[in-house]
Order: sequence, then structure tokens, then C-alpha cells
Amino acid sequence: MSELVFQTEWFQVRKEDSPYYKDPYYIIDFPVGIIILALTPDNKVILVQQYRPPVHSITLELPAGMQDKGETPLETAIRELYEETGYRCTDWKHLASGTLYQSRIGTEEQVYVGTGAVLDPNFVSKEPITTVLVNFVKAKDLFGVSVTNFVYYAVLSLAEDRLNLGEN
Repeated sequence: MSELVFQTEWFQVRKEDSPYYKDPYYIIDFPVGIIILALTPDNKVILVQQYRPPVHSITLELPAGMQDKGETPLETAIRELYEETGYRCTDWKHLASGTLYQSRIGTEEQVYVGTGAVLDPNFVSKEPITTVLVNFVKAKDLFGVSVTNFVYYAVLSLAEDRLNLGEN
């Protein structure tokens, strides 16, 4: 049995009774998360630099966001990429679906690859985010140096393996 304990517009916490645990188990649920690997025509990866309160630092990461009600995952990817960077892609592919943190967070993540990304010259950012472009071949080298998020490395590796992106 599951009981809602706490809810915000961003997430909810529920208490789950399970035959596998003596005490109640608490789960955090978020809307579907979308992670975006966007590439410019010259094979540059579009990254975002922004302050992240949980880690108390400015991070360098792939654009990402949560799916709004009524949106498809692809519509979310298109919207989030534009809102965070001002770029629009000419082609989109779904790369993967899965979960990131299975012990406490019950959220599905989807990864999309957008290619042919071009900056809208009229774009005005409404968020405190800086866009950074990095050559795809060198992008994985940033992990552990400028980038500490494991998802970044996993997405680049999946794209490299499944779409042969590292060869361009």
C-alpha cells in the first residue's frame, strides 16, 4: 500500500509498505525526466553551466528537464533545449529510457539526441544558464575534471556506441 506523505509542484514523497521491509519505505517521485544530447552541425555538444543548490556549485551538464503534463517526451526535449540554450535541432532520435537512482527515486528518465542544432539569433534567456559548446570527441574527457555528473558520461558513451557519433 502507498500513502502520499508530502507533495510540491516538483516532486512528491510517498510511504510504501512492503513485505520486504520491516519499516515503511519512503520513495520520491518526480515527473518523467528528459536528458538532451544536442549537437551542432559541426559536431559540437551543447552543454549548460548553472548553479545547482544540492551540490553548492556551478555545474557543467547536458540540458535536461521534467516533462510537463500534456507533453510527450520529445516535446519536452525540444522545449527544454530551447528554454535553456536557445538552440533548435533539425532531427531528433530517442536514445534510451531508464532510471537513475532506483533505491529511493521512482522516476523514469528518457534520453534524446538532437542533431543539426542552430542558435535562434533572437533568443533571450530567462534562466541563469550559460551555454558551452564542446567538440564531441573531447566531451568525454571533461568527466571528472569539469563535469562530475555520471549521467553525462553515460549518455555520451551510449550515443557514441549506438549512433557512431564519436567518429565524426
